[in-house]
Amino acid sequence: MAAYKRSEILIKIGEYKKGADAVIDEALDKWPRIMQFLRQGTREFTDFDDTLQQLRALVG
Repeated sequence: MAAYKRSEILIKIGEYKKGADAVIDEALDKWPRIMQFLRQGTREFTDFDDTLQQLRALVG
């Protein structure tokens, strides 16, 4: 998330070119899944073990 945030302006204005930085490339690839993971409905429940499994799949 930090890599994405550091480069967010360049990404949004189209100045970042894929391949220029491997860490930013990984952040770009994972960003939609990270945002999906962080969103949870107010009536939605996920137990701790499922949350850990999802997080490991995301970063693994």
